[in-house]
Amino acid sequence: MESGKEKSIDGSLVRRLNSGDGRAFRIIYDGLYAKVYRFAFTLTKRRDQSEEVVQETFLRLWLHRADIDASRSLDAFLFTIARRLVIDIMRSATSTAALRDNLWSSMQKEDHATEEAILESNLADLVNEVVAQLPTQQQLIFKLSREQGLTHEEIAAKLGISKNTVKNHLVSALKTLKRKLARHGFPILMFFFIFLLYD
Repeated sequence: MESGKEKSIDGSLVRRLNSGDGRAFRIIYDGLYAKVYRFAFTLTKRRDQSEEVVQETFLRLWLHRADIDASRSLDAFLFTIARRLVIDIMRSATSTAALRDNLWSSMQKEDHATEEAILESNLADLVNEVVAQLPTQQQLIFKLSREQGLTHEEIAAKLGISKNTVKNHLVSALKTLKRKLARHGFPILMFFFIFLLYD
């Protein structure tokens, strides 16, 4: 089980979660993981089942993030999910090893999908943050290329500059992105993603 300080989750953090903010999800996960685990353990009395309940609870939190009411208690929302999951486990408990293995394999796939979604969200947030710090003209050219899908020629005509200037600004922006991503620990695969997406 992960450990960490339990944190008070306010409405602004939940609203960030509503919009798909991966960082907000991570803060909520770190802040409430232990509390949900203790709740599940009081019901199951088993560490492995409690871990499974917690992982599935937070997976469902992420999948249904857009429907969560920021004005209501997030603890209550999570405990309701956890309680239902414990009931489901008790109802469907089986002594068949093959079925248990299938259940575990399924949960691992769902956890992996959640991790991928969070990673993609974090990458998008970081790219937006880096772009916002680029020099004004470089930022404008980058957005015209990436967000509006304009070609180098179209950008050059729109801004009254040469095609070569447009290309140089984009190359500089991508170098900055690569450097920043490396500092934040994103793997080289992410660099390829950026270059394939933005060249």
